[in-house]
Amino acid sequence: MASVFVSILNWNDAASTLRCVRSVRASIVPEGAAIKLVVVDNGSRLDDWNALQNGMDHDDVMLIRNEINLGFAAGHNVVIRE
Repeated sequence: MASVFVSILNWNDAASTLRCVRSVRASIVPEGAAIKLVVVDNGSRLDDWNALQNGMDHDDVMLIRNEINLGFAAGHNVVIRE
């Protein structure tokens, strides 16, 4: 089975990130393919982190939190190591 891996990086903008997650979920993928979706919070404020946690279905989205902002590339590297 084919799969599509999507890594989304968030930093203090949970509303936009949640819209992005909804958009990815609504994407058309080839029959038989699966989407693996990971959201990385890159050291956001606690209220933004809580909004992410409360705003998504954890059954089909892996949510990772970096305690500090590692920057764009290093934030995604956390997902690659996962």
